Amino acid sequence: MIPQTNKLKLLTAAGLVLLQCAMVHAQKTEADVRVVTDANRAAIEAAMPDALLVPAKQPRRILVLSRSMGFYHKATPLGKVFFENVQNTFEGYAFVLSDAPKDYTPENLKQYDALILNNGTGVHKLLTDVTTQKGLIQFVQDGGGIMCIHAASDGGWPEYNAMIGSRFAGHPWTAGGTHAFLNEQPAHGMTKQFGSAFPFKDEIYISRDYFDRETFRVLISMDLSDRETASKPGGKTRRHDMDYAVSHVRAFGEGRVFYTSFGHTDLAYFDNNVLTHYLAGIQYVAGDLEVEDTPIAFYDRLKAHDGPLYVEAKQKLVNMIRNADTPAKKQEVAALCTKLIKDRSATAASRQLAIESLSHFATAESLQVVAGVLADKSIQHVALLFISERADDKAFSEIAEEAWGKLDDTGKAAVITAM
Repeated sequence: MIPQTNKLKLLTAAGLVLLQCAMVHAQKTEADVRVVTDANRAAIEAAMPDALLVPAKQPRRILVLSRSMGFYHKATPLGKVFFENVQNTFEGYAFVLSDAPKDYTPENLKQYDALILNNGTGVHKLLTDVTTQKGLIQFVQDGGGIMCIHAASDGGWPEYNAMIGSRFAGHPWTAGGTHAFLNEQPAHGMTKQFGSAFPFKDEIYISRDYFDRETFRVLISMDLSDRETASKPGGKTRRHDMDYAVSHVRAFGEGRVFYTSFGHTDLAYFDNNVLTHYLAGIQYVAGDLEVEDTPIAFYDRLKAHDGPLYVEAKQKLVNMIRNADTPAKKQEVAALCTKLIKDRSATAASRQLAIESLSHFATAESLQVVAGVLADKSIQHVALLFISERADDKAFSEIAEEAWGKLDDTGKAAVITAM
Protein backbone atom coordinates (compact mmCIF):
# COMPACT_ATOMS: atom_id res chain seq x y z
CA MET A 1 0.00 0.00 0.00
CA ILE A 2 1.30 3.47 -0.90
CA PRO A 3 1.63 5.80 2.11
CA GLN A 4 -0.74 8.78 2.15
CA THR A 5 2.13 11.30 1.82
CA ASN A 6 3.46 9.50 -1.25
CA LYS A 7 -0.02 9.48 -2.77
CA LEU A 8 -0.20 13.25 -2.36
CA LYS A 9 3.22 13.67 -3.98
CA LEU A 10 2.19 11.48 -6.91
CA LEU A 11 -1.07 13.36 -7.37
CA THR A 12 0.77 16.69 -7.22
CA ALA A 13 3.34 15.53 -9.77
CA ALA A 14 0.60 14.21 -12.05
CA GLY A 15 -1.24 17.50 -11.76
CA LEU A 16 1.87 19.47 -12.73
CA VAL A 17 2.42 17.24 -15.76
CA LEU A 18 -1.19 17.75 -16.87
CA LEU A 19 -0.89 21.50 -16.37
CA GLN A 20 2.32 21.63 -18.43
CA CYS A 21 0.64 19.58 -21.18
CA ALA A 22 -2.33 21.93 -21.15
CA MET A 23 -0.04 24.95 -21.43
CA VAL A 24 1.84 23.41 -24.34
CA HIS A 25 -1.43 22.61 -26.08
CA ALA A 26 -2.76 26.09 -25.43
CA GLN A 27 0.27 27.64 -27.11
CA LYS A 28 0.39 25.37 -30.12
CA THR A 29 0.07 27.00 -33.50
CA GLU A 30 -2.87 26.27 -35.78
CA ALA A 31 -0.66 23.98 -37.86
CA ASP A 32 -0.21 21.77 -34.81
CA VAL A 33 -3.86 21.76 -33.82
CA ARG A 34 -6.02 21.94 -36.92
CA VAL A 35 -5.73 21.30 -40.61
CA VAL A 36 -8.31 23.20 -42.67
CA THR A 37 -10.19 20.71 -44.85
CA ASP A 38 -11.42 21.15 -48.39
CA ALA A 39 -14.94 21.15 -46.97
CA ASN A 40 -14.00 24.03 -44.66
CA ARG A 41 -12.57 26.00 -47.56
CA ALA A 42 -15.66 25.33 -49.67
CA ALA A 43 -17.94 26.55 -46.86
CA ILE A 44 -15.94 29.77 -46.50
CA GLU A 45 -15.91 30.28 -50.27
CA ALA A 46 -19.69 29.84 -50.43
CA ALA A 47 -20.16 32.47 -47.72
CA MET A 48 -17.83 35.06 -49.27
CA PRO A 49 -19.29 38.51 -50.06
CA ASP A 50 -19.88 39.13 -53.75
CA ALA A 51 -17.98 42.41 -53.85
CA LEU A 52 -16.05 44.98 -51.85
CA LEU A 53 -18.20 47.59 -50.18
CA VAL A 54 -16.07 50.29 -51.82
CA PRO A 55 -13.00 50.11 -54.07
CA ALA A 56 -9.64 50.36 -52.31
CA LYS A 57 -8.31 53.90 -52.56
CA GLN A 58 -4.81 52.50 -53.03
CA PRO A 59 -3.08 49.12 -52.64
CA ARG A 60 -3.28 48.09 -48.98
CA ARG A 61 -0.91 45.95 -46.91
CA ILE A 62 -2.32 44.39 -43.76
CA LEU A 63 -0.35 42.50 -41.12
CA VAL A 64 -2.18 39.62 -39.40
CA LEU A 65 -1.31 38.16 -35.98
CA SER A 66 -2.92 34.78 -35.16
CA ARG A 67 -0.76 33.23 -32.43
CA SER A 68 -2.47 32.29 -29.16
CA MET A 69 -0.54 32.35 -25.90
CA GLY A 70 -3.45 30.93 -23.92
CA PHE A 71 -6.62 29.16 -24.96
CA TYR A 72 -6.47 28.22 -28.63
CA HIS A 73 -9.54 28.79 -30.82
CA LYS A 74 -9.86 26.15 -33.52
CA ALA A 75 -11.61 28.65 -35.78
CA THR A 76 -8.44 30.77 -35.99
CA PRO A 77 -7.08 29.19 -39.22
CA LEU A 78 -10.47 29.73 -40.86
CA GLY A 79 -9.83 33.44 -40.49
CA LYS A 80 -6.59 32.99 -42.40
CA VAL A 81 -8.47 31.27 -45.22
CA PHE A 82 -10.90 34.18 -45.30
CA PHE A 83 -8.08 36.72 -45.59
CA GLU A 84 -6.54 34.61 -48.32
CA ASN A 85 -9.85 34.63 -50.19
CA VAL A 86 -10.16 38.40 -49.86
CA GLN A 87 -6.68 38.83 -51.29
CA ASN A 88 -7.32 36.45 -54.18
CA THR A 89 -10.84 37.67 -54.97
CA PHE A 90 -10.71 41.43 -54.64
CA GLU A 91 -8.23 44.03 -55.79
CA GLY A 92 -6.26 46.19 -53.44
CA TYR A 93 -5.67 44.02 -50.35
CA ALA A 94 -2.53 42.06 -49.52
CA PHE A 95 -2.25 40.22 -46.22
CA VAL A 96 1.01 39.32 -44.50
CA LEU A 97 0.55 36.56 -41.93
CA SER A 98 3.15 36.65 -39.19
CA ASP A 99 3.28 35.67 -35.53
CA ALA A 100 6.88 36.85 -35.10
CA PRO A 101 7.22 39.69 -32.54
CA LYS A 102 10.02 41.23 -34.65
CA ASP A 103 7.46 42.06 -37.34
CA TYR A 104 5.50 44.27 -34.92
CA THR A 105 8.26 46.75 -34.09
CA PRO A 106 7.46 50.43 -34.69
CA GLU A 107 9.83 50.56 -37.66
CA ASN A 108 8.37 47.49 -39.35
CA LEU A 109 4.76 48.62 -38.90
CA LYS A 110 5.42 51.66 -41.09
CA GLN A 111 4.96 49.53 -44.23
CA TYR A 112 1.39 48.54 -43.31
CA ASP A 113 -1.98 50.23 -43.47
CA ALA A 114 -3.64 48.13 -40.78
CA LEU A 115 -3.26 45.26 -38.33
CA ILE A 116 -5.60 42.35 -37.70
CA LEU A 117 -5.46 40.41 -34.45
CA ASN A 118 -7.01 37.18 -35.58
CA ASN A 119 -8.53 35.46 -32.56
CA GLY A 120 -5.27 35.07 -30.66
CA THR A 121 -5.31 35.07 -26.86
CA GLY A 122 -2.65 36.64 -24.64
CA VAL A 123 -1.18 39.18 -27.04
CA HIS A 124 0.71 40.74 -24.13
CA LYS A 125 2.57 37.45 -23.64
CA LEU A 126 3.73 37.48 -27.25
CA LEU A 127 4.46 41.17 -27.74
CA THR A 128 6.30 41.59 -24.46
CA ASP A 129 8.65 44.41 -25.42
CA VAL A 130 7.42 47.75 -24.07
CA THR A 131 8.66 49.61 -27.14
CA THR A 132 6.68 47.24 -29.37
CA GLN A 133 3.56 47.68 -27.24
CA LYS A 134 3.82 51.46 -27.30
CA GLY A 135 4.60 51.38 -31.02
CA LEU A 136 1.45 49.40 -31.79
CA ILE A 137 -0.70 52.00 -30.03
CA GLN A 138 1.18 54.83 -31.77
CA PHE A 139 0.75 53.09 -35.14
CA VAL A 140 -3.02 53.39 -34.82
CA GLN A 141 -2.87 56.86 -33.32
CA ASP A 142 -0.83 58.07 -36.29
CA GLY A 143 -3.35 56.91 -38.87
CA GLY A 144 -3.20 53.11 -39.03
CA GLY A 145 -6.06 50.77 -38.27
CA ILE A 146 -6.58 47.74 -36.09
CA MET A 147 -9.24 45.03 -36.38
CA CYS A 148 -9.64 42.68 -33.41
CA ILE A 149 -11.54 39.42 -33.72
CA HIS A 150 -13.07 37.65 -30.71
CA ALA A 151 -10.18 36.43 -28.51
CA ALA A 152 -8.01 39.44 -29.37
CA SER A 153 -9.54 40.95 -26.23
CA ASP A 154 -8.54 37.96 -24.07
CA GLY A 155 -5.30 39.54 -22.94
CA GLY A 156 -3.44 42.75 -23.61
CA TRP A 157 -1.95 45.63 -21.65
CA PRO A 158 -4.02 48.56 -20.28
CA GLU A 159 -3.40 50.97 -23.18
CA TYR A 160 -4.24 48.26 -25.71
CA ASN A 161 -7.47 47.25 -23.98
CA ALA A 162 -8.49 50.88 -23.60
CA MET A 163 -7.87 51.43 -27.31
CA ILE A 164 -9.94 48.45 -28.48
CA GLY A 165 -12.58 48.88 -25.78
CA SER A 166 -12.56 45.37 -24.44
CA ARG A 167 -10.92 42.97 -22.00
CA PHE A 168 -12.32 39.47 -21.62
CA ALA A 169 -14.30 38.99 -18.40
CA GLY A 170 -16.28 35.90 -19.31
CA HIS A 171 -18.59 34.45 -21.93
CA PRO A 172 -22.08 33.97 -20.52
CA TRP A 173 -23.32 33.35 -24.06
CA THR A 174 -21.63 30.05 -24.84
CA ALA A 175 -20.66 28.50 -28.16
CA GLY A 176 -23.34 25.84 -27.94
CA GLY A 177 -26.25 28.27 -27.71
CA THR A 178 -28.14 30.36 -30.23
CA HIS A 179 -28.46 33.89 -28.89
CA ALA A 180 -30.42 37.03 -29.82
CA PHE A 181 -28.59 40.03 -31.30
CA LEU A 182 -29.66 43.60 -31.92
CA ASN A 183 -28.42 45.54 -34.92
CA GLU A 184 -28.29 49.03 -33.47
CA GLN A 185 -27.18 50.62 -36.75
CA PRO A 186 -29.21 48.91 -39.52
CA ALA A 187 -28.24 51.54 -42.12
CA HIS A 188 -24.53 51.49 -41.21
CA GLY A 189 -22.07 50.37 -43.86
CA MET A 190 -20.72 47.62 -41.64
CA THR A 191 -24.05 46.14 -40.49
CA LYS A 192 -26.71 46.80 -43.12
CA GLN A 193 -26.59 43.15 -44.24
CA PHE A 194 -27.98 42.00 -40.89
CA GLY A 195 -31.62 42.29 -39.95
CA SER A 196 -32.62 44.73 -37.22
CA ALA A 197 -32.62 41.75 -34.85
CA PHE A 198 -31.28 38.29 -35.56
CA PRO A 199 -30.32 34.98 -33.93
CA PHE A 200 -26.84 33.52 -34.23
CA LYS A 201 -24.86 30.69 -32.70
CA ASP A 202 -21.53 31.85 -31.32
CA GLU A 203 -19.70 32.46 -28.06
CA ILE A 204 -19.86 36.10 -27.03
CA TYR A 205 -17.54 37.83 -24.58
CA ILE A 206 -18.34 40.58 -22.15
CA SER A 207 -15.95 43.28 -21.01
CA ARG A 208 -16.51 44.72 -17.55
CA ASP A 209 -13.74 47.27 -17.96
CA TYR A 210 -12.48 49.50 -20.78
CA PHE A 211 -15.80 49.70 -22.66
CA ASP A 212 -18.27 52.56 -22.51
CA ARG A 213 -20.52 54.15 -25.10
CA GLU A 214 -19.12 57.60 -24.55
CA THR A 215 -15.99 56.42 -26.39
CA PHE A 216 -17.22 53.79 -28.86
CA ARG A 217 -19.97 53.59 -31.44
CA VAL A 218 -21.79 50.31 -30.90
CA LEU A 219 -22.94 48.50 -34.02
CA ILE A 220 -24.30 45.24 -32.62
CA SER A 221 -25.30 44.31 -29.06
CA MET A 222 -27.05 41.51 -27.24
CA ASP A 223 -30.84 41.71 -27.55
CA LEU A 224 -32.05 41.71 -23.96
CA SER A 225 -35.69 41.64 -25.02
CA ASP A 226 -35.08 37.94 -25.57
CA ARG A 227 -35.61 36.35 -22.16
CA GLU A 228 -33.13 33.52 -22.65
CA THR A 229 -30.39 35.88 -23.86
CA ALA A 230 -31.04 38.33 -21.03
CA SER A 231 -30.86 35.58 -18.40
CA LYS A 232 -27.27 34.56 -19.12
CA PRO A 233 -25.12 37.25 -17.43
CA GLY A 234 -24.68 36.85 -13.70
CA GLY A 235 -22.10 37.42 -11.00
CA LYS A 236 -18.80 38.51 -12.52
CA THR A 237 -20.27 38.34 -16.03
CA ARG A 238 -22.98 40.89 -15.32
CA ARG A 239 -22.61 44.58 -16.06
CA HIS A 240 -24.65 46.88 -13.83
CA ASP A 241 -25.47 49.07 -16.83
CA MET A 242 -26.76 46.04 -18.76
CA ASP A 243 -24.69 47.14 -21.75
CA TYR A 244 -23.38 44.17 -23.71
CA ALA A 245 -21.77 45.32 -26.94
CA VAL A 246 -20.75 42.74 -29.56
CA SER A 247 -19.20 44.90 -32.29
CA HIS A 248 -18.06 48.49 -32.06
CA VAL A 249 -15.86 51.04 -33.84
CA ARG A 250 -14.06 54.22 -32.93
CA ALA A 251 -11.69 56.80 -34.30
CA PHE A 252 -8.42 56.71 -32.36
CA GLY A 253 -6.31 59.74 -33.04
CA GLU A 254 -5.89 59.70 -36.81
CA GLY A 255 -6.56 55.94 -36.94
CA ARG A 256 -9.46 53.51 -36.70
CA VAL A 257 -10.44 50.63 -34.39
CA PHE A 258 -12.91 47.78 -34.98
CA TYR A 259 -13.61 45.08 -32.43
CA THR A 260 -16.08 42.21 -32.80
CA SER A 261 -16.80 39.31 -30.47
CA PHE A 262 -17.99 37.12 -33.34
CA GLY A 263 -15.55 34.38 -34.33
CA HIS A 264 -15.35 31.65 -31.71
CA THR A 265 -17.13 29.03 -33.79
CA ASP A 266 -16.64 27.81 -37.35
CA LEU A 267 -20.14 29.05 -38.12
CA ALA A 268 -18.95 32.65 -38.09
CA TYR A 269 -16.73 31.89 -41.09
CA PHE A 270 -19.49 30.03 -42.91
CA ASP A 271 -21.97 32.90 -42.65
CA ASN A 272 -22.23 35.53 -45.37
CA ASN A 273 -23.47 38.25 -43.01
CA VAL A 274 -20.57 37.81 -40.61
CA LEU A 275 -17.97 37.63 -43.40
CA THR A 276 -19.46 40.79 -44.90
CA HIS A 277 -19.11 42.35 -41.43
CA TYR A 278 -15.46 41.27 -41.38
CA LEU A 279 -14.82 42.55 -44.91
CA ALA A 280 -16.37 45.90 -44.04
CA GLY A 281 -14.17 45.98 -40.94
CA ILE A 282 -11.06 45.35 -43.02
CA GLN A 283 -11.98 48.14 -45.42
CA TYR A 284 -12.77 50.47 -42.53
CA VAL A 285 -9.53 49.97 -40.59
CA ALA A 286 -7.51 50.13 -43.84
CA GLY A 287 -8.93 53.59 -44.47
CA ASP A 288 -11.16 52.86 -47.48
CA LEU A 289 -14.67 52.50 -46.06
CA GLU A 290 -15.86 55.72 -44.50
CA VAL A 291 -18.54 55.09 -41.89
CA GLU A 292 -19.92 56.85 -38.86
CA ASP A 293 -17.65 55.98 -35.95
CA THR A 294 -18.34 58.77 -33.48
CA PRO A 295 -20.01 57.78 -30.20
CA ILE A 296 -23.71 58.46 -29.85
CA ALA A 297 -24.26 60.86 -26.94
CA PHE A 298 -26.24 59.73 -23.91
CA TYR A 299 -29.14 62.10 -24.56
CA ASP A 300 -29.41 61.00 -28.18
CA ARG A 301 -29.46 57.35 -27.13
CA LEU A 302 -32.00 58.07 -24.44
CA LYS A 303 -34.36 59.86 -26.79
CA ALA A 304 -34.07 56.99 -29.30
CA HIS A 305 -34.73 54.31 -26.65
CA ASP A 306 -37.43 51.95 -27.82
CA GLY A 307 -37.85 48.42 -26.50
CA PRO A 308 -34.44 46.72 -26.46
CA LEU A 309 -32.75 49.56 -28.35
CA TYR A 310 -30.58 51.60 -25.99
CA VAL A 311 -31.92 49.84 -22.92
CA GLU A 312 -28.58 50.78 -21.37
CA ALA A 313 -29.57 54.46 -21.62
CA LYS A 314 -32.78 53.68 -19.75
CA GLN A 315 -30.72 51.89 -17.09
CA LYS A 316 -28.37 54.85 -16.85
CA LEU A 317 -31.30 57.17 -16.18
CA VAL A 318 -32.60 54.77 -13.53
CA ASN A 319 -29.18 54.80 -11.88
CA MET A 320 -29.11 58.61 -11.97
CA ILE A 321 -32.43 58.66 -10.11
CA ARG A 322 -31.18 56.19 -7.50
CA ASN A 323 -28.08 58.30 -6.91
CA ALA A 324 -29.86 61.67 -6.86
CA ASP A 325 -29.21 62.32 -3.17
CA THR A 326 -28.54 66.06 -3.37
CA PRO A 327 -30.66 68.98 -4.63
CA ALA A 328 -28.18 69.54 -7.47
CA LYS A 329 -28.43 65.93 -8.66
CA LYS A 330 -32.22 65.99 -8.43
CA GLN A 331 -32.28 69.17 -10.47
CA GLU A 332 -30.03 67.56 -13.09
CA VAL A 333 -32.38 64.60 -13.49
CA ALA A 334 -35.46 66.84 -13.55
CA ALA A 335 -33.91 69.03 -16.25
CA LEU A 336 -33.02 65.98 -18.35
CA CYS A 337 -36.52 64.54 -18.06
CA THR A 338 -38.12 67.90 -18.83
CA LYS A 339 -36.03 68.25 -21.99
CA LEU A 340 -36.97 64.75 -23.08
CA ILE A 341 -40.68 65.21 -22.46
CA LYS A 342 -40.73 68.36 -24.59
CA ASP A 343 -38.67 66.76 -27.38
CA ARG A 344 -41.16 65.63 -30.01
CA SER A 345 -38.39 63.93 -31.98
CA ALA A 346 -37.93 61.50 -29.11
CA THR A 347 -39.65 58.12 -29.13
CA ALA A 348 -42.88 57.66 -27.21
CA ALA A 349 -41.12 55.07 -25.05
CA SER A 350 -38.41 57.52 -24.02
CA ARG A 351 -40.88 60.34 -23.28
CA GLN A 352 -43.03 58.01 -21.20
CA LEU A 353 -39.90 56.96 -19.34
CA ALA A 354 -39.09 60.62 -18.69
CA ILE A 355 -42.57 61.29 -17.26
CA GLU A 356 -42.34 58.24 -15.01
CA SER A 357 -38.84 59.30 -13.92
CA LEU A 358 -39.96 62.86 -13.23
CA SER A 359 -42.50 61.48 -10.76
CA HIS A 360 -39.62 61.00 -8.30
CA PHE A 361 -39.08 64.77 -8.24
CA ALA A 362 -42.59 66.10 -8.88
CA THR A 363 -42.99 69.85 -8.43
CA ALA A 364 -45.49 72.48 -9.54
CA GLU A 365 -43.18 73.16 -12.48
CA SER A 366 -43.10 69.49 -13.49
CA LEU A 367 -46.91 69.40 -13.44
CA GLN A 368 -46.95 72.20 -16.00
CA VAL A 369 -44.34 70.44 -18.14
CA VAL A 370 -46.43 67.26 -18.30
CA ALA A 371 -49.62 69.24 -18.78
CA GLY A 372 -48.05 70.77 -21.86
CA VAL A 373 -48.00 67.38 -23.62
CA LEU A 374 -51.40 66.16 -22.47
CA ALA A 375 -52.79 66.41 -26.01
CA ASP A 376 -50.06 64.16 -27.42
CA LYS A 377 -51.80 60.82 -27.96
CA SER A 378 -48.59 58.79 -27.84
CA ILE A 379 -47.95 59.72 -24.20
CA GLN A 380 -51.40 60.93 -23.13
CA HIS A 381 -52.18 58.03 -20.82
CA VAL A 382 -49.00 58.25 -18.74
CA ALA A 383 -49.18 62.08 -18.71
CA LEU A 384 -52.75 62.01 -17.42
CA LEU A 385 -51.83 59.41 -14.80
CA PHE A 386 -48.94 61.61 -13.64
CA ILE A 387 -51.18 64.68 -13.31
CA SER A 388 -54.09 62.89 -11.64
CA GLU A 389 -51.79 61.39 -8.99
CA ARG A 390 -49.92 64.60 -8.18
CA ALA A 391 -52.28 67.53 -8.71
CA ASP A 392 -54.88 68.57 -6.18
CA ASP A 393 -58.45 69.11 -7.37
CA LYS A 394 -57.93 72.81 -8.11
CA ALA A 395 -54.69 72.29 -10.03
CA PHE A 396 -56.18 69.37 -11.96
CA SER A 397 -59.21 71.44 -12.99
CA GLU A 398 -57.01 74.30 -14.14
CA ILE A 399 -54.80 71.96 -16.19
CA ALA A 400 -57.81 70.21 -17.72
CA GLU A 401 -59.45 73.51 -18.61
CA GLU A 402 -56.32 74.82 -20.29
CA ALA A 403 -55.76 71.60 -22.27
CA TRP A 404 -59.43 70.98 -23.13
CA GLY A 405 -59.41 72.74 -26.48
CA LYS A 406 -56.42 70.71 -27.65
CA LEU A 407 -57.89 67.33 -26.77
CA ASP A 408 -59.83 65.06 -29.10
CA ASP A 409 -62.93 63.20 -27.91
CA THR A 410 -60.88 60.27 -26.60
CA GLY A 411 -58.62 62.61 -24.64
CA LYS A 412 -61.57 64.49 -23.18
CA ALA A 413 -63.17 61.23 -22.12
CA ALA A 414 -59.93 60.20 -20.42
CA VAL A 415 -59.75 63.51 -18.51
CA ILE A 416 -63.37 63.19 -17.36
CA THR A 417 -62.71 59.64 -16.16
CA ALA A 418 -59.65 60.81 -14.21
CA MET A 419 -61.53 63.67 -12.49
